[in-house]
Amino acid sequence: MPDNETLLICDCEGYEKELFSSHTAPYFKNCHLLIETHDCFELGISKQIKDALCNSHHIQSIYSIEDSKKPEGYNFEEVDFLPMRWKEMLLAERRIGPMEWLFLTPKLS
Repeated sequence: MPDNETLLICDCEGYEKELFSSHTAPYFKNCHLLIETHDCFELGISKQIKDALCNSHHIQSIYSIEDSKKPEGYNFEEVDFLPMRWKEMLLAERRIGPMEWLFLTPKLS
């Protein structure tokens, strides 16, 4: 990313719906954005943001790994020796459901 570009990282527990709307989209047209969406609080937040920014940005979705799959998916030597049950407890985020991150890169005209 060149020096004159902006990367905005947003994790605001549901308020992203207010920040990234069709009304505010023009302000972000030149920004790279990494937004954690919280459809667990209100269904459709991810879609609203995608719809609002799809004309100005390329959008990639990154999905979280469910807690039950983390012990298999993450390899940390610090916990390798632990029983599976303990690994599950250590790696769990205790989210309501899977989370989605949106990585948006501007479509430069």
